[in-house]
Amino acid sequence: MEPTPIYYNPEKFFETNTGNKLGKKCIIRGPDQIQLSGKSIFHNACIIRGDLARISLGKYVIMKEGCIVKPSYEKGPGYYFFINFM
Repeated sequence: MEPTPIYYNPEKFFETNTGNKLGKKCIIRGPDQIQLSGKSIFHNACIIRGDLARISLGKYVIMKEGCIVKPSYEKGPGYYFFINFM
């Protein structure tokens, strides 16, 4: 059985050239350090903290309301921080 498709209201989302949909009330800090691979959806009230360290997210990521993405305090090998999802 196929899942039913979900349609998003274009009045509530910004759409980028690569197909990412960002909620108009989504909070993004440090956009030059955030890399999105495409076709991701970020609902309203999401917080992405790129001002703390570089963040890279893959394709087809869906972040619901109230999700916070920020690097952990542990520094990984090289210049990247590990992202811990809870």
